[in-house]
Amino acid sequence: MTSKYSDRENKRISEEEYSNYQVGDDVTITNDKGKVQVIGTVREVIHDETGLDGYVVENLETKELTVLFQGSKAPGQEGDWPDWVENNIPMVWNILTYKKSVTPQLDAAANKLNQILKDYPDSKVNLYAHSLGSMEVQISLARVDDITRIGEVHIYQGPNIYPTLTEEERLKADAMKYRIINHVDEYDIIAFGYNSKNSDNAVGIVRHVDSKNLGVDRFIEQHMWGGYLFNADNSLKVKNDTSRYEYHFSTSLDIARSGMYLNLMKKRKMLLDGLSRSEEIFLDSDQAQLISSGLSSAAKTAFETINKITEQAHSEAEVILSSTRTVPWGFVSSADEVEEAYYAGGITRASIVNDVDSYFEPMEEKAKKLSEDFENLEIQIKSSITDMLKKDNELAGEFNEWNKMK
Repeated sequence: MTSKYSDRENKRISEEEYSNYQVGDDVTITNDKGKVQVIGTVREVIHDETGLDGYVVENLETKELTVLFQGSKAPGQEGDWPDWVENNIPMVWNILTYKKSVTPQLDAAANKLNQILKDYPDSKVNLYAHSLGSMEVQISLARVDDITRIGEVHIYQGPNIYPTLTEEERLKADAMKYRIINHVDEYDIIAFGYNSKNSDNAVGIVRHVDSKNLGVDRFIEQHMWGGYLFNADNSLKVKNDTSRYEYHFSTSLDIARSGMYLNLMKKRKMLLDGLSRSEEIFLDSDQAQLISSGLSSAAKTAFETINKITEQAHSEAEVILSSTRTVPWGFVSSADEVEEAYYAGGITRASIVNDVDSYFEPMEEKAKKLSEDFENLEIQIKSSITDMLKKDNELAGEFNEWNKMK
């Protein structure tokens, strides 16, 4: 999944769930360039008797909605009772006992998201949440009416509610796994219940944050993103586990995973009356397109990654080569004499730049060929299906109708 915001900016967007906005206000962040950036305009302030709080934010230019579900009120603040006594504590018990049930506030969040989809039928919906809000997003996605309407999802520091989900809820949540980024800081005691090495049995890709341990006396600050560390390019520092690869190939994985889920849902509906031969052809062709598209996307991503590594290695080799003309401090030799000395020792363009290129370029060529092969396979499958439908108008009409199914 490619986000239009950096990791640091996504965190800042989520932090806005705790700000005090009114309908008509612009939700803004300071972006990585130090400029004020408008995310959208508040269309609804979410608040109900269960303690559910948040905002529905609309961006008319991108036709996107951003839904912010707020985390718990701090103990002693107005509204803390429903958050802690009626939701957080019961949910901890449900998670630990694998009870297939959630609290009223989480139920309300799931209902609210589906109502938002109805109220804004033409908009993609992105979701951000922290802490209790993360649990609300997890259940909302597991019960969402239409997975194709969900765009980016960024959740932070919430407990893992996967054990409380029914099999059908897990199936739906898993269908969107690779567009949901679930950030977890292991030093935060609130974000519990996750596998420390991968994203198994959890809602979304679990990014294990390579965070700073602030100590038990600063546990609140730890929970409020206080241990998060960022790289120079504003990407989040994460641990070296399987989530790195899931995140890198998330777009390709999502094409296959969500597509296969939709295919399964269509098959279930068709099976109610028994599958006809035409329906079998449709499901098989639909599945073939999904698999070929996912493989093509993954191969393209791999080639782009290797290409970037190759270019970076070449650039670094050029820098090293240019340094052979640098006269070390204290030497009286000229740059030409220093270069000749390196040359005499076997340090030349051939031994630095050319050797690096000869090492990486064959891998780059193989990746390029693989990417082209899968792209051609995808084209051939689509072309074969198109040719088949041109010869059978009745089947073509049925395909059009079945493609509308969700």
